[in-house]
Amino acid sequence: MACMAILVSVVFLFGSALHDRGVPQPPFPHQAHTPKSTDRVTAVILVNNPHRAKLTADNILPLLANHPSISEIVVSHSTPSTIPPLSNLIESHIDSSSDDPILGLALRFKLCAQASNEIILHIDSDMIPSQSSITALLDEFTLDRRRIVGKYGRKLKFFQTMYSTTNIAGLAPVILTKFAMHDRQLCSSFLSHTTMNFRWSNGEDIFLTAEATFS
Repeated sequence: MACMAILVSVVFLFGSALHDRGVPQPPFPHQAHTPKSTDRVTAVILVNNPHRAKLTADNILPLLANHPSISEIVVSHSTPSTIPPLSNLIESHIDSSSDDPILGLALRFKLCAQASNEIILHIDSDMIPSQSSITALLDEFTLDRRRIVGKYGRKLKFFQTMYSTTNIAGLAPVILTKFAMHDRQLCSSFLSHTTMNFRWSNGEDIFLTAEATFS
């Protein structure tokens, strides 16, 4: 029990979920917000069906391309037919049809390990954040880059293979990758400690938090 208490206290140091007032809930207004940081960000998105591909192309990509801190957008497509024509020079669309059956959600870490920027922003393909929410994430992350910062923090359910479904603000043991920011080195660390023969369909958030804590 003492070991568990120590583990929990250490994990809590490396995850921060922003309060609702820092990252607005939907509907997200597309408003300008100048970042405090001059660091550049790579955004990574996984697209696994045609509906998500259209949502990404029509809504998410234009928003990201217009954010002053995002200089690279990497989009993974599990179905090649969903790859759209390039709409700007900072986009890269990857045919991941051969990797998706092997890696699943861990694809995001293979992609971000090869990113040109040191700060990684994960966005699920059904998320449409505002520019100000991305800036709030970046401003908070650059205060201390030794952690994962995101909108959705969750509590672990000990002795169960899951986390709670209720969002928590402040320090959190798990930050969901659906809208989260972390340092690029965590991507390589994740890949180095997992087998390439295991397809992640869930739980990569927990494993990434462990990497942030102990790597």
